[in-house]
Amino acid sequence: MSGMMRNPKSLALVLLAAAAGILLLANRQDGIRPWDRDVAFVAGAGGFTAEGSVKDYKSVVQFNPNAPEQASIHLTLDMRSTTTGFRAADEVALSEEFLDVERHPTAKLTAKGAKLISDGKYVMDAELTLKGVTKTVRIPLLVQIKEGAPVLKGAASVNRLDFGVGAEEYRGYALDKEVQLAFALVGEKLNEAISPPKP
Repeated sequence: MSGMMRNPKSLALVLLAAAAGILLLANRQDGIRPWDRDVAFVAGAGGFTAEGSVKDYKSVVQFNPNAPEQASIHLTLDMRSTTTGFRAADEVALSEEFLDVERHPTAKLTAKGAKLISDGKYVMDAELTLKGVTKTVRIPLLVQIKEGAPVLKGAASVNRLDFGVGAEEYRGYALDKEVQLAFALVGEKLNEAISPPKP
């Protein structure tokens, strides 16, 4: 039996550390309610997955389906509020090798302009800044209107090594380079968001 199987707690620590800093913007409830939103992350190794969350963040989302080219997302995260639910894993996640929150306490994701793919489906190119590194991330979106507000759901994949988050392995465990992202963000109500240009 492999070392991973013999020590699942160590594996969980490795997974959570690997994930820390690649963001999964996810609403974990069946209904979209702003007070239920969180920002989380997921990573895998050896067929296992683990996740955590960033508790403190600010977001401003504007999306009018009548004018997707004017859509915008501005997300600022306090990476010091990253938590995995395990103290030991948190210490690793916040360390210099991974998030390095002492030197890089915030992360940002910004995107402007969405392209319509099909009914309710869009794509946006976002700039993700993490540990002082900025990379473009393409994010497919599903946009729905609920209670007069746009709800943006999507998924993407990011190579954590591009941002200097960890190495290819940690304490002898091989870590997945690609981290899967998914999100659900509630935007400003349409009567408060950017209106489509007049003809």
